[in-house]
Amino acid sequence: SDAEDLLFRHSSRIGRSVSKSTVINNLRRLGLDNAHLLRVWGRNPANGLLLRIDNVQTFYESRIPGFGRENEVMMGIAGLAMQSVDYIPELVTIDAMEKFVEEGWRQDLTVERLLRMINTRHIHKMASSHWAKIIVTYIPELRPLLPEIHRRIRAESLQSTEVITPLHRTEIRPLATCAKDEKQLSQLKDAIQDFLNQIGQTKDSYQRRKVFIGGDGLTFELILRLKDYMQFHDNEFDRIDLVEPF
Repeated sequence: SDAEDLLFRHSSRIGRSVSKSTVINNLRRLGLDNAHLLRVWGRNPANGLLLRIDNVQTFYESRIPGFGRENEVMMGIAGLAMQSVDYIPELVTIDAMEKFVEEGWRQDLTVERLLRMINTRHIHKMASSHWAKIIVTYIPELRPLLPEIHRRIRAESLQSTEVITPLHRTEIRPLATCAKDEKQLSQLKDAIQDFLNQIGQTKDSYQRRKVFIGGDGLTFELILRLKDYMQFHDNEFDRIDLVEPF
């Protein structure tokens, strides 16, 4: 707006800030660096990427200069890319995933079998220990018991048979937003292929491995519907075979 231009011109003249063009150029360079890093991530077979996408809206009012005489809602799809932990590339190739489907592993998975995979005893003990920690923390008379609560939590964590991911910082990078509406399957397809292009997976050059893309419940359902709709296309990229919704 005019107010922002005036503030930039005045502040940069008296040395209180940099000029507006400098800020814009720096943001542009940061965006180019981020785009290059995303392509490096996506082209490295050892990296597993998870994409989270969702629709975004911006309301433009007629009083804003340059946006016409009517109020308008601009739709788009934004996303984030993050690196997965304990990624095994051999298990997420398209051939490996198709082999798992042909072997029929899913039909052998029952609710009872799934529940047996969950260490319910560990969950209950850890939940009770954390509740005890909350009570001891906020009651001054019980605060001397806090070291013992911490000791029990650490001991129970070490006794667990599950593989616990060590504490780490997840690498997250923003994806460039595209002006598409996810409720329109044709536009959702364009958006997904645009996001794949940003991580170096193009129609002419892509790796035959799954890219996990998810969002809210509606996004998950729409991706499944899109894959069903595109299943008769000739090549894997157009069939969205690279995408595994989660």
